[in-house]
Amino acid sequence: MGLLSRARSHGDELLRRALHAVVWLLILQAVSSAKSRSQLDVTDAAVSDASKFALRELQKLSDSTIYSTLELVNVLSAHEEEGIFHRNLVLTVDFFCPHFQSGLDVEQFEIFVMTHREDGVRSFAINEFPMMKKSAVEEFSDANSVRRRKKSEETFRRLELTALSPSGTSAHSSIQDLLNEYQSDFITAVRTANSLAVRKQLSGDFISEEESLAQLSLGDLFSITIGERLDGILSADVTDFQKYRAKQILDAVMSHLQQQHHQ
Repeated sequence: MGLLSRARSHGDELLRRALHAVVWLLILQAVSSAKSRSQLDVTDAAVSDASKFALRELQKLSDSTIYSTLELVNVLSAHEEEGIFHRNLVLTVDFFCPHFQSGLDVEQFEIFVMTHREDGVRSFAINEFPMMKKSAVEEFSDANSVRRRKKSEETFRRLELTALSPSGTSAHSSIQDLLNEYQSDFITAVRTANSLAVRKQLSGDFISEEESLAQLSLGDLFSITIGERLDGILSADVTDFQKYRAKQILDAVMSHLQQQHHQ
């Protein structure tokens, strides 16, 4: 990451923390002006529901999805405060997570669950967002990026296949199964011609990697493009070149199918 990018990232973090501090101050002011306060039993159904709601909302706030690993261990204390516009439930909770930056498995947090008096809409705030280990955040972020690319590729291929079918495609059918329905002598000829032309430009291991793709079905090629391993078909890990070529082959096949469809 470049110096400018790091500076921007650092600036974004400072801004986030500053905004969080302002919001937390406003919440504390609202609570301090509450009309009344009453202690609640931590086993109360309303307390349980509010704590679970807060956890669900908190888990949504992580772009890397690492907050999905947070688990509610205990509600240590709970009290309700009657505000002017909201009914505030103040909870002290223990969260478990194997990725806390502190190295601890359990950390304590203070949570506010606010329910609007008129429309019943709930919102929540937390005194400090859980800090996670940088390595864990990067790992979850990378995995999330892979999932997003996979979903994007699946959506794109399904749209292509739907356009080729007069009756559309079943949402319950996998992309692999739908692609395999288009296996034919014509498609095999298209693939062979494409592969032979590419091999003339290759050398070394790239030639054998290209040849290994010839035995795969269209569905298998799609599995490669989204990072799925084909146990029993390709014994070694799929290379970046094979992923690139699998997508190229599918693009060429879909182009020919579309041309046929419009003739």
